[in-house]
Amino acid sequence: MTRDNHRKGMAETERTELAARVAEAVRSTCVRAAGEGYADAALSGLCAEGAAEAAVDAVRRLDVAALAREAAGEDADEPLPALDDPLHFVQVVTEHVAEGLCVMDAHGRLTYMNPAAEEVLGWRREELLGRVLHDMVHYLHPDGTPFPLDECPLATVLRGGPPIRGLEDVWIRKGGEFFPVFCSCTPIRIGGRVEGAVLSMHDITARKQAGAERARLLAAESEARAEAERANRTKADF
Repeated sequence: MTRDNHRKGMAETERTELAARVAEAVRSTCVRAAGEGYADAALSGLCAEGAAEAAVDAVRRLDVAALAREAAGEDADEPLPALDDPLHFVQVVTEHVAEGLCVMDAHGRLTYMNPAAEEVLGWRREELLGRVLHDMVHYLHPDGTPFPLDECPLATVLRGGPPIRGLEDVWIRKGGEFFPVFCSCTPIRIGGRVEGAVLSMHDITARKQAGAERARLLAAESEARAEAERANRTKADF
């Protein structure tokens, strides 16, 4: 590598690190603003839909450019790739968020997958690019029966159906393991036509296990309380 190429590579690394820092600062601020907006609205007695809209409005009111400049700190006088190059900004954000993100074309073929989605699904991006995502991660029901693509709720989005928000489903990892997932799917419309969809996902295995453990503990507590009441009644009868 020549000295010029080395300097160019170092500069690009610094720009990417700066963009990552800015993106994370903006993302965390947006998440905090949304959470606070939702909590305030919920405490005010708004329904869930109204509280969600309040959370969105809280994020819209943020000055993202100012947040980015502040996050850049001493580098604020330098051009920020996160602001000067929107495509680079989007790439940095999606590469660093904890939420699994996939993009599909109009036929359901994967065109993009971020590292979080790779971790959730067990597949590397290069292994799934160009392949129908349903055929790789959603092709069976938990009981082992086939799950046709035309019955998949996410496929309805590609056929022009409404967005799907907060769907609890069961997907399949690379090794064939079923796991619970919480996902949303939003169509990408260009000129009024659905040209693809963005899919977001969270592995909720830990949440499900925690819920099952809480239910087990509550059941055990209820049984212990019932047993104590039976013992007290027996003692009183005696």
